[in-house]
Amino acid sequence: MRPGSGVPQPAPAKNRMVLVVDEDAVVLATTAEVLRNAGYTVTTAEDGAQALERVTELAPFAVLMDPGMPVMNGEEFANRVRARGSRAKLLVMAGDDDARALATQIHADGYLTKPFSLQELLEVLDRAA
Repeated sequence: MRPGSGVPQPAPAKNRMVLVVDEDAVVLATTAEVLRNAGYTVTTAEDGAQALERVTELAPFAVLMDPGMPVMNGEEFANRVRARGSRAKLLVMAGDDDARALATQIHADGYLTKPFSLQELLEVLDRAA
């Protein structure tokens, strides 16, 4: 926690860049802002094709994604990311009770069920670091 803030802080990580991928502009902006306030460097994408470009260009340590993203779904995205040799941790965020099943299906490194709390978000990133 940041002294006196009551906000849990993530464990130190060498690469603190997170790619957030969601077609919902509100979810995308809110999640990015929360992560920036927690000390992460954040980049965003609205679909799987944009996300794949950003992973290749920026090499984030984690990709927080909605597997139902347009253009390229989560499974295809995960397969392409791995085929390119990326070591990014793939973290699913889904708005239903199937978040765990979707994460298992694409062999993700973790998951969050929407809506999620700040603490849950930081904890999943902490575990991925």
